[in-house]
Amino acid sequence: MNVKAYHVDKDTNGNYVLPVEVGLHTILSLGTVVYDRAAYHNDRYIYPVGYSTHRPYLSMIDPTRDTIYTSTIEDGGDNPRFVVQAADQPGNPITASSATGAWTPVIRQANSIRNRKHSNAASGPDYFGLSQPTVRKMIQELPNAHKCKNYRMQEFEVHPIGTRGRGKTNRKAKY
Repeated sequence: MNVKAYHVDKDTNGNYVLPVEVGLHTILSLGTVVYDRAAYHNDRYIYPVGYSTHRPYLSMIDPTRDTIYTSTIEDGGDNPRFVVQAADQPGNPITASSATGAWTPVIRQANSIRNRKHSNAASGPDYFGLSQPTVRKMIQELPNAHKCKNYRMQEFEVHPIGTRGRGKTNRKAKY
């Protein structure tokens, strides 16, 4: 079964034109695939070093506002390092050994200052944008992705992003 992904433009060298909006995320960089260290991929995801996105979410310090969060994957040696930085708290990044570990404190604090009793559970890959089919397609097309021995390559059915009704292509994919 093919997974539905959206078309993203490429430049003359075959690289994706970034930044591009995919759902709630703005993909800033796809990064570089590290295939020779097992922790940098699993059967579902590849964690490229330098991968970076922006996305809006509730502020952890102002209960009346949202802010932009930058999620980045860094080289942590044997294991990737997942970093989340809130725009309204510069210089105070949250770093963890998993995407979920980096986003859970954000969700917990954002709920706490709003006195919400919601679940603090987070899917780190979702919050990093890694679970978006379009992003997964883009990452698995990076050089050396095919060398990730535990990753299962997927087949994607590519669809146009769509139009805004005036014949102009919209570069924002909505899911």
